[in-house]
Amino acid sequence: MKALIYNQVECIVRKDGETLTSRIKPDFSFEYEILLLSDRDKSYQKDGSDYDLTDEQVEEIEAYIDTVQLNPADQLNYDSVAYLVQTDWYVIRQQETGVPVPEEILAKRAAARESIVRS
Repeated sequence: MKALIYNQVECIVRKDGETLTSRIKPDFSFEYEILLLSDRDKSYQKDGSDYDLTDEQVEEIEAYIDTVQLNPADQLNYDSVAYLVQTDWYVIRQQETGVPVPEEILAKRAAARESIVRS
């Protein structure tokens, strides 16, 4: 099953039983703000209105999905950075109020930082 979801923040591509998440908006021949191609839904949103994808648009998106290379190292980097961003508030709270960051969060943040591969 191939799927692509773009929600203005993330692009999620599923193919060959794997999932790749990125912050890149795919470029297609049509404009969209939100895009959903899955077994259950083939639609997009533009200017606040919902539209069904045409057969040609579905073919274009599926061709794009076929070109996406699933790279475990890139995905681990993305997931690690996402975890750090999601838990930054603990660090800010500690700096501003003195409330300590829970040890398990500190350990997971350290592991996330260590797992990031810089190129």
